[in-house]
Amino acid sequence: MYPSEYYKFRAHLGQTSGSHSNDLAKAVLRQAYHSLAETFVSLRLPPIAKRDIVERSLSDEVNQVHLHISKWRALHIMLPRNVLGAEATSLIGSRNAEQIVQDMATSFESRDALRRARSEPSSESSSKHQRTAEAPAIDHKLRVMTGAVTKRNFPEVEKREGTFSPKRQ
Repeated sequence: MYPSEYYKFRAHLGQTSGSHSNDLAKAVLRQAYHSLAETFVSLRLPPIAKRDIVERSLSDEVNQVHLHISKWRALHIMLPRNVLGAEATSLIGSRNAEQIVQDMATSFESRDALRRARSEPSSESSSKHQRTAEAPAIDHKLRVMTGAVTKRNFPEVEKREGTFSPKRQ
């Protein structure tokens, strides 16, 4: 998604976008998925070559769930990074949404029984490797420029006014 596409509907999101993501993460990723992954790993199925048809089918389905969640998480991390930009306030008032979603991913991955069972590296370590492989100064400058456009287009978000005012408790 390009920033221009996101800007077309961003003003209509209110504070629900970040809250929705957090609720989805809590209900689907932190509870249901972790329970599924831990249960699957605890089955201690035989090596793939020795699994029967039911065990293979279950393994394939769990792997598909894991793959889809991983893809969703990667896209979710890219949204604030590439669309919101750096140094801009998110819809829920976060000054560094990019770091917040990365921290959420790292936390999720540290509890992921499937990832641990397979000894997969975390996305944080692989993204650090990618950052050193690209031109970090240019990448950061582009995200700061995107953040400036975001702030200019949505001053009420940056100033936390109107719909974007902090919720009263």
